[in-house]
Amino acid sequence: MRLVIVSNRVACPKGDEPIEGGLAAALLPAVRTSGAIWVGSSGRFRGPA
Repeated sequence: MRLVIVSNRVACPKGDEPIEGGLAAALLPAVRTSGAIWVGSSGRFRGPA
């Protein structure tokens, strides 16, 4: 069985800086060690592909 996390908001990483506080900082270690999949959206659009 695989854990899948779906989020309507995600933090946008800034290069190699660690994520500060919030849900992402709390869940990221568990996601990495368990092999879970995390899907989310920042709400930003780049434009047409």
